[in-house]
Amino acid sequence: MFKKILLISFLLIITSCHKNNPVSSTDGNTQTNENKWITLANMNYARGFFCSAEANGKVYLFGGFTSPGISDAVEEFDLQKDVCTVKNNMPKKICGMAAAEVDGKIYTFGGRTDDVYYGTTLNYTYQYDPAADSWVRKKNMPSSRAYLTASVVNGKIYAIGGCTVGYTGSFVVQMYDPESDEWTAKESLPIGTGFHTASVFNEKICIIGGGTSSSGGSTGTSSPYFLIYDPVNDLWVSKADINPSRWAHGSGIINNKLYVCGGISSYLQGGSDHFTLLHDLLEYDFSSDKWTTGTSMPSHLRAFQTYVYNNKLYIFGGLNGDPKGTHAALTSILQYIPPSASK
Repeated sequence: MFKKILLISFLLIITSCHKNNPVSSTDGNTQTNENKWITLANMNYARGFFCSAEANGKVYLFGGFTSPGISDAVEEFDLQKDVCTVKNNMPKKICGMAAAEVDGKIYTFGGRTDDVYYGTTLNYTYQYDPAADSWVRKKNMPSSRAYLTASVVNGKIYAIGGCTVGYTGSFVVQMYDPESDEWTAKESLPIGTGFHTASVFNEKICIIGGGTSSSGGSTGTSSPYFLIYDPVNDLWVSKADINPSRWAHGSGIINNKLYVCGGISSYLQGGSDHFTLLHDLLEYDFSSDKWTTGTSMPSHLRAFQTYVYNNKLYIFGGLNGDPKGTHAALTSILQYIPPSASK
């Protein structure tokens, strides 16, 4: 009888251990979100050609182009809660701005009013305080530009490229010091470009793609160039071209790899536009200076905003469809987790 009691007790212990420490699956599906695109909560406003910046774990989305026209809407996306909240409007309806965060304040630069192509190009600098949900005008950029980028290195903001008139790309690089509210001219881009992206890696600024057009209303020629700017030495270096070339795309750096997705590849020939809408994902390895292909986006997309948080790439809004025909601004928020993020 005593032996039976011992046997039953032993079996109960074994059963309890299995319940509290289940055997790990070996079918390879334990990380189901790895190397996939996931749809998150929608933004409150559909938009493309807008700008964004992160402060205190929240991404702020500013202005842009919507179906009714140019927007002054501001939203706050909580990266932890997956929730979008409407904030106070911008002082002016603007698309094609750039934004960057320093010491909890967000600065926006340039942009265009009234129309994506024919509107007035601005040189405005604004400071947005997320805590107070308020705006202050700061010293203007020395030159008016839209569809530029703004990147922070050592507390200084570098406003790079953009478009002056229409979609004509600019060579201009200027540094803004938020503390002194002053601008300084820096070494020009090797090629005039707008609609490019910028990502910071090891305190250097990676400029990918973009494009330019001198023809009225044309989508112009997209750029294959990948350039790295060294703010300390005020020097530009060329790296391996991206293929296909593109503008109005997105980029971000995760685990020392650069990811580039979507946009438009285009060129102008015989007075006519030729373009391909993209939904690919490319990965760049800094050590080998080579590009490889990753998992494509769910659909063709351009003029969106990207942000990297916790080894994930976030895609906000954007435009779909034919840039010369039917297209729509989107409210969607997507998230991509590369394979290396879980290793």
